[in-house]
Amino acid sequence: NLVGLLSAHFSLDGALSAIENQQFDNFKADGGAELLNMAYSDAEMKVQIPEARVTFSPQRLDLQTMKVIYDDINMSMDGYVNNYVAYALTDTMLQGVFNFTADRIDANKYMSSDTTSVEETPADTAGTGSGEIFEVPDNLDIILNATIGEILYDNIVLKNIKGQIGIQNQIASLNNMIFETLDGTIQMDGAYNTQNPTRPVMDFSYNIRDIDLRKSAETFVTIEKMAPIAKHASGKISSTMTLRTELDQNMDPVTQTMQGKGTLTSKNIVLEGGKFLEKMSTTLKSPKLARQEIQDLNLSFVIADGQIVTEPFDVKIDKMSATVSGYSSFDETIDYLMEMKIPRGELGGDFNKMAEGLLSQANAFLGGNMSLGENIKVDVRIHGNLYDPTITPSFAGMESGSLKDQARDAVKEVIDQKVEEVKDKAREEADKQAQKIIADAQKQADRVKQEAASAAQKIRDEGAKQAQNIMDEAKNPLQKAGAKIAADRVRDEANKRADQVQSEGNKQADDIMARARAEADKLK
Repeated sequence: NLVGLLSAHFSLDGALSAIENQQFDNFKADGGAELLNMAYSDAEMKVQIPEARVTFSPQRLDLQTMKVIYDDINMSMDGYVNNYVAYALTDTMLQGVFNFTADRIDANKYMSSDTTSVEETPADTAGTGSGEIFEVPDNLDIILNATIGEILYDNIVLKNIKGQIGIQNQIASLNNMIFETLDGTIQMDGAYNTQNPTRPVMDFSYNIRDIDLRKSAETFVTIEKMAPIAKHASGKISSTMTLRTELDQNMDPVTQTMQGKGTLTSKNIVLEGGKFLEKMSTTLKSPKLARQEIQDLNLSFVIADGQIVTEPFDVKIDKMSATVSGYSSFDETIDYLMEMKIPRGELGGDFNKMAEGLLSQANAFLGGNMSLGENIKVDVRIHGNLYDPTITPSFAGMESGSLKDQARDAVKEVIDQKVEEVKDKAREEADKQAQKIIADAQKQADRVKQEAASAAQKIRDEGAKQAQNIMDEAKNPLQKAGAKIAADRVRDEANKRADQVQSEGNKQADDIMARARAEADKLK
């Protein structure tokens, strides 16, 4: 069934060259269309367009308004595109700006019945791509300003969504996208770059403010995958992150190329339940560690070489304090160190007996008469599998200045005798390893450049071959004139692609050498 009123007129008259040279006075293009109270329905779909108006001129097409009601979604859009005639006839650059609004979108209605939900997606299915890279068109320069009241996707509710989506220079970008979810707000920016279609690049950043930690872990599989303890936590967190990575042929991140950094802050987080806390409580013989209340969390992290490295940060756990540092890897292994200062009353009797025994041995060796202080220092190493790590405590000492002084004086003389020997040996070994790193990197860089040059030459040869085939197929002078233009374009595109491949190869080679030099300098 189709009802409604349509009025339209349209005319074109002029030489295509006038449009290509932007001589709009020499080309006629005018018209317009208006649609009122349109309604369409069939067995599967029902859509209404109460109003839509568009006008044409040689320079641009103006969508003055379009209102659509589809599946209980109220939408509207307006905007314009430039150079639409040349784009339609010769596939040149199309430039435009559109504004889109919608009240509420239930995305679950449009998901296929066999689509796995966010919560049900198993962690080990992550990273299975389609095997095909999506290339952003090089002939579009489009901006879409979007405002959406609410989006429901699986069990996620996004509210008050505003932001800008852009396509330009083979880059799809997300600019200042802001929305509310999980009791907080999120701002996102990002870009997907296919200027080198063999290895696209993703740049991404977010700014999260006061979202609910437990709801986040229950909603997003990624959070539970990278921090399983999050599902046993309650409280609100804020976080920032920037990330850059190359993507492989399956559109999956190449972990070796991931570079980024970020922060995580919270005024108060409560951890309770789960295998990790039970194991930590049992290992340190402190039942109070089974429930931890962490105050004033403020940490920074860096993403590099397939790891998320956390810089040392201080936390307060009830009456205890700790300095935490370490890393987690994308292969689901972790290695963290907690340098804890624990009041004796918070530890079990067995642990206190062990500390007293060690202190007794120290007194016997040093000839002192020290006693345990109020706080005991314990280093706790958390390492191994992300989901079931090993917890290894070591007794780090008592908070007693005089005992430290006696111990330091007792061993200082021996240390001074050995330190220079150790330094000389370390310098010699570091120089050898640094030289090997540079030599190995040079071989790899030379190989990358050679492979890139070979690939670029193949692209040029193939372009030349295709161009010659086009010329050979032309029979009469008119066809040959057109074939020459097409052949030149094929050769130009091939040369451009080849230059990109070779440039990228040179850049990769330079990056390999830069990283090697940095690693060698760090080693020294």
